[in-house]
Amino acid sequence: MLSSAWLRLALAFASIFTLSAKDILLTNDDGWVVAQISAQYRELTKAGFNVVLSCPSEDKSGTGSRTTTPTVLKKPCEYDTCPVGSPPEGPAPSNSRVNYVNAYPVDAANYGIKILSPKFFSKEPDFVDSGPNIGTDILQVHLTHPSPSTAVRPAKLGVPSTASSGDTGAQPSDYKWVFSRNLANIGQEDIRMCESTVLPTEKDIIAAGGCFISVSVLKATTKANANAELQAAVYRQLNKLPFTCLASS
Repeated sequence: MLSSAWLRLALAFASIFTLSAKDILLTNDDGWVVAQISAQYRELTKAGFNVVLSCPSEDKSGTGSRTTTPTVLKKPCEYDTCPVGSPPEGPAPSNSRVNYVNAYPVDAANYGIKILSPKFFSKEPDFVDSGPNIGTDILQVHLTHPSPSTAVRPAKLGVPSTASSGDTGAQPSDYKWVFSRNLANIGQEDIRMCESTVLPTEKDIIAAGGCFISVSVLKATTKANANAELQAAVYRQLNKLPFTCLASS
């Protein structure tokens, strides 16, 4: 069971990143009924956001950018939440805004944008969040992990998006925000922060210990690190966050 502290953190994280967004599509790679995505859906809805959820019918971690045509279920959804023979896509019995897609995470995001959003928002979503997903996504994992891959799809369609992951449940007040990069900086200048043009990597932040939320900017086309200009554009949108410096940065 998730702690109330974790729920508050998830809400704060999503609310800050959505800024003025009202219509939000949630997706993930862990499946449509895991505790994390369910908690975020409830908390964002409670906070007044207009939320739709579109996730894989089962855990699809590790499937990267793979895509396929959704098919009729040949085995039950995760935790037996829908039976064999269920249609390729479908809603929860008690909530038509919560939907599974029997395919990959990218397909679930696409279904949410193309089918569910016009139905519930009468347009594309204002923002898409892939997560919160279970575990950290660092280093080359970003190139194959579904979390950023799922966020890439809406970004390519012109919809702002983020991928969020985590593996701890500390109090929200314990967290510090750090602007970071995915892979190490080799001959490329980053946005100037903390008197340096070399941002810490996500691995650096994890190795530092303590409670941190890293914010890395990736290119939608390659999932590689964005350049300093794009980093600066994102930072300007997020500059109200209490960013801090690592002791070694």
